[in-house]
Amino acid sequence: MTTHATLHYLGWDEPPLVLAARWLGELAPLDLGQCLVAVPGGRAGRRLLTLLADQAEPDWIPPRIVTQGELVDELVQLDAAPAGRLVRTLAWSEALAGAPRAEIMSLLARPPANALGWLDLAERVRSLHAELAVEGHDFASLSQALEELGQPAEARRWRALAQVQERFREALQERDLVDPHEGRLAAASAGHSHPGRVVLVGIADPGGLLERVLANSDASADALVFAPESEAAGFDSVGGVVTAHWLARTAPLNLDRWQITATIAGEAECAILCAANRDPDGLVAFGVCDDEVTPHLASRLADAGVTARIGAGTPLPRTRPFALLQSVASFLDDRRQSRLAELVRHPDFGAWLGTRLPADAVPVQALDAHFLGHLPWRADEDPAGGKRLRVPVEQLRAVVDEALAPLLHEGTRPLSEWATHIRGLLSGVYGPLRAGSSDPDPTMGALETIQATLHEWDAVPGGLATPLSSADALVLLLRILGTAAVPPPGGDPGGPEADLLGWLELPLDDAPTLVLTGVQDGKVPQTVRGDAFLPDHIRGQIGLIDDARRMARDLYALSVLSHSRELHLISARKSMGGESLQPSRLFFHAPPDEVVARMHHFLAGRSDPPRSRFETEAQAPAPAPAEPAFEIPSVMSVTSFGRYLESPRRFYLQHGLRLDTHDDRAREMDGRLYGTLVHRVLECLIRPSLRQSTDAEQIVSAFEDQLAKESLETFGPSPMPTVRLQLAQLSYRLSIFARRQAEHAAKGWRVEHVEWPPRDSSTIPMKVDDETMGVRGTIDRLDYHPTEKRWAIWDYKTGQSGTSPDAAHRSTRGDKEWKDLQLPLYTHLSMSLNMGEAPELGYVYLGRDESKIGFRRSKLDDDALAEAFEEAQRVVRAVRAGEVSDIGKWKPTEPIFAGILGQGLLDAGDEEESEETYA
Repeated sequence: MTTHATLHYLGWDEPPLVLAARWLGELAPLDLGQCLVAVPGGRAGRRLLTLLADQAEPDWIPPRIVTQGELVDELVQLDAAPAGRLVRTLAWSEALAGAPRAEIMSLLARPPANALGWLDLAERVRSLHAELAVEGHDFASLSQALEELGQPAEARRWRALAQVQERFREALQERDLVDPHEGRLAAASAGHSHPGRVVLVGIADPGGLLERVLANSDASADALVFAPESEAAGFDSVGGVVTAHWLARTAPLNLDRWQITATIAGEAECAILCAANRDPDGLVAFGVCDDEVTPHLASRLADAGVTARIGAGTPLPRTRPFALLQSVASFLDDRRQSRLAELVRHPDFGAWLGTRLPADAVPVQALDAHFLGHLPWRADEDPAGGKRLRVPVEQLRAVVDEALAPLLHEGTRPLSEWATHIRGLLSGVYGPLRAGSSDPDPTMGALETIQATLHEWDAVPGGLATPLSSADALVLLLRILGTAAVPPPGGDPGGPEADLLGWLELPLDDAPTLVLTGVQDGKVPQTVRGDAFLPDHIRGQIGLIDDARRMARDLYALSVLSHSRELHLISARKSMGGESLQPSRLFFHAPPDEVVARMHHFLAGRSDPPRSRFETEAQAPAPAPAEPAFEIPSVMSVTSFGRYLESPRRFYLQHGLRLDTHDDRAREMDGRLYGTLVHRVLECLIRPSLRQSTDAEQIVSAFEDQLAKESLETFGPSPMPTVRLQLAQLSYRLSIFARRQAEHAAKGWRVEHVEWPPRDSSTIPMKVDDETMGVRGTIDRLDYHPTEKRWAIWDYKTGQSGTSPDAAHRSTRGDKEWKDLQLPLYTHLSMSLNMGEAPELGYVYLGRDESKIGFRRSKLDDDALAEAFEEAQRVVRAVRAGEVSDIGKWKPTEPIFAGILGQGLLDAGDEEESEETYA
């Protein structure tokens, strides 16, 4: 096969597009209208047209500029209407699902279980077919090639696929459609003509189909090669790179311009400083090989007053409409409460909900409050809890059900019907689409892309698509959209902008300086995971792009970048997740001695970016935000004294500012909810039949009944699996405690009060320096011994530490430092009961094992209690003085509190097990 292309070596001492514009301008100074110019991507085409216009006469005629992918369609004429991607996938699914089981078993270990599984397989086969067709293969020819290569097992698989391919072709023919890839191959073989001249600009990987089209074309073809003629052995007859030639070359690398940073975020900082060190009037392009760098670089550019434009556009999965459809699909799939919360938290859907709920409703807060109190598992069950919690949740669910009503249909429907309902949802949330919006937010562009895909669903030929459930239809839509991108919006002509370009776009950018970030292994060259159908060793043998060809292409691109402009390279040692990163393999494509020098540079390279010559003085750090004033409380809870002793700062945050974390991450009862449930169950001991009962079985039965009642009221009929396990564990603990309680009653004790608050609004005054501080609290349980006329105060503990009451309140070391004042302050709260002598104090444990379940008395005597009251007064004085800055011994494990304190979690160390450890 002979191609009709003339190669022109333009060198690589200037940016390629500058050289191409000069060559085209000399070719036809006034009339380029007969030229069809092909470039690798749309951005390069737009930039080339600008450069041509800048140098042209006023009355010049521009060429038609197309992308490499569009060129073939310009040169060939299909015999039938081309089938779109979705239609082809559906046709493949029909062909695969109708295949004999033996054919499918030669491809897979087991057939797909449902319609979505067949579509997954169809999408994979469609992608394989497209990749092979670009190189002039179909499944039958590949099977024959593998047979000739001595791989009969692989050949059998492809023969089975070839039979499926025949049914695929028949499915399209029945609907007067043609696969565009096969249609191009047929048209290319038939020959064609083009009235003008075809110019290939920097197409380093043309592919077999383009070569075949050019070979059968009457058009004159020129290929502009951006390398000196001394590199002619590195290019084939249409300007594509020759793999062996470039793999034998050393990758160019200027170590003085290769910066190493500690982190991905540091790469962005380094890139900004590299650009700032250039001539302020010079053009600087930013390359991004690793997507993790993009948000950091965009943020740093914004700080400098520059708008970042992502050259490849915003990936659709990063847009809000895509995230909304994801959340809806997840919710429809299993109706879990967590899925509902995810949907409500979506900013656009949440804003839409706000217009349909009462003005004072806060959907996220309502769900979080309900979740924290009841840990619901499913969102389609009646919510448990009191009216205060139920009403807002019921209102919220009613509005969500109304919005999703058409999609809540349980059965299957054709794609066209689901397209109508999905459009309705998006229109309801986002309102009328603003076609052509220049809003920099990609939301409108994403909606237009989604709408275009849904229009394809409307046009699917009847009978081709298997009806799907709403959840499966959304999953299919998301998979179709997963590789799409929203083009960058038109910028503000008055504001500075910077394009962030991907690796494949960089060679044809014309900026004289390039700062290339994210040059990590796996990004350049791109790592392609093993392919079950086309492993790398087979790809190379049949002419498909493989690792070697990919490496050769990137080595050539690096050579062009290094020779044609000032190139700065930046690599990081750590990813955002903390994983170690390796520099690109391209850098080590060199003789052994140079490999050693380059690796040493990476390992020893400084982690700090170079200082900008425009930084004349260090900027003063931004002042810390003003801290909310600490309001001196007039009432303190008995538990807040212990919080202050542990950490004045914790007291300030939790009791002064009343900060707490509310979210729906929990998948089991935490210490607070577990303790609340235990208290509610144990309240049954105040019943007349149980207060002095010595019958353990009677107490066990009462506990079980009360636990079942509280569980149903708290968690509803279907608690989370982990909660069910916790309830079973609690039932076991209560059965053991019932025996301890019966033994306690046999000694003459009776339960006198449970969950007892003092009178006067649950507060008791404490005089400190002639000022009163109210002390409030609720005593879990008070027992009375009528014979001995003694009282006992008990506090329930559900943790696992089993720490004695005395050790929990006071250090056992020589300093006898107070750690808690809860039990001593309970004696202060209970003064209104006129107990006479000081009551006994202690804990009632309901720990994990039998040895930690039962009663344990405190040994705090009158002297210790007097010291405790003095310590309580000292705490009150310190609180009144505003002494709340000391962190003390607090080591927060909650991420938000740790963040507020500026602490990480890795140095938290081993902590004494708290009473909040509950299972």
